[in-house]
Amino acid sequence: MAPNILDPYFVELYPHLPPEQQRSGVDMLKAKCAEIVGAGSTEEQLVIMGQADAVTLPEDKRKAIVAGGLDQCYWQLVKFLRVGNHTVPHEPANF
Repeated sequence: MAPNILDPYFVELYPHLPPEQQRSGVDMLKAKCAEIVGAGSTEEQLVIMGQADAVTLPEDKRKAIVAGGLDQCYWQLVKFLRVGNHTVPHEPANF
């Protein structure tokens, strides 16, 4: 089972935050995704995601947890970008 990176209801509150806080949230989530992707091993990725207790699972299950967590991060990022009223500078997608 993939970890919950963010509260699923946060996306409802997000549009009501000031634009600079929205941009900060997007930047922090992008940085977290990059940190997870850039980790040197699946075990390291699990620790970053707060799932250190899963490092003893078989490799296929560890990879599935990491993939599910990243899917949630990317889903949340897309929702933030879709519902936010912040200004996003034009930059190429990096994931």
